[in-house]
Amino acid sequence: ERRGGGSIFSAIRHLFGGNRPPVQLAFDAAADGPVSRVHRAVALRDVPTGGYDLTLRVTDPATGRVLIRVRHFEVVSAN
Repeated sequence: ERRGGGSIFSAIRHLFGGNRPPVQLAFDAAADGPVSRVHRAVALRDVPTGGYDLTLRVTDPATGRVLIRVRHFEVVSAN
């Protein structure tokens, strides 16, 4: 999810449907034991520069327990 965007221009753009929704990815994977390591990659080549929050949500289907972690990162120009 992109952080910020609190200017008057972004508010007007949002009113006319110009706001981008956050990217959502979902993966289902069964754990083989008490600890499972999983690596995923996401290409950000068309993402505008700026601050973003990555939210990771892990759900235990047996208990319904949900663990959520949020990390901030910055997308910078490659040039």
